[in-house]
Amino acid sequence: MNQPTILIISELPIGGHVLVVSATDKRVKCVVSQMPSISGKRNLQRRSKNEDEFQKLLKAFERERERRAAGNTPRVIPIIRPEEQKDWWNFFDVDHALDKDKWRYQNWRNEQTLHSVEMYGEYEPDDYIEKISPCPLLMLVASNDTVTFTEDEIELFNKKAGEPKKLVTFDGGHFSAYKEQFQVVAQAANEWFIKHLQSI
Repeated sequence: MNQPTILIISELPIGGHVLVVSATDKRVKCVVSQMPSISGKRNLQRRSKNEDEFQKLLKAFERERERRAAGNTPRVIPIIRPEEQKDWWNFFDVDHALDKDKWRYQNWRNEQTLHSVEMYGEYEPDDYIEKISPCPLLMLVASNDTVTFTEDEIELFNKKAGEPKKLVTFDGGHFSAYKEQFQVVAQAANEWFIKHLQSI
């Protein structure tokens, strides 16, 4: 490789970032997107119990903008509702973390600003995926992802992603990639990078 080469990999909702970066920066020569968040708005809708709850959320955004404009402290809400999102909670809660990972979560706080949620709802990586080709794209998707939603990820990959591309699915939910399926996703990403590095 005589020229600087950028390879990128990202995961969780941030997996959407590599779709945007590889579409807009042609220095990127190979990309792995693991369980990407592809539509902030759609994800907020799907996480809402019904349309009424989603509309209430939109109105809460409006009220929060007014509060912040008036100089009030940003409103903070939970990131995770433990009673409804047990797999999320078990991943981030220090009491459920693997011993080797406890240091990561001991100071973690289950909170985010409402403004951050609004900004996430305006983030649409799916608008960029068509522009990634000819950069090789590997997408890693869990079979039962209730965080970034399996069906949405696969639909986007099949309908909009250009060649060369590859889709790898693995059993489990979103957080299984960091536990029981870690070797599967790590090996797939490693093989993808090695394959396409050889042609650069």
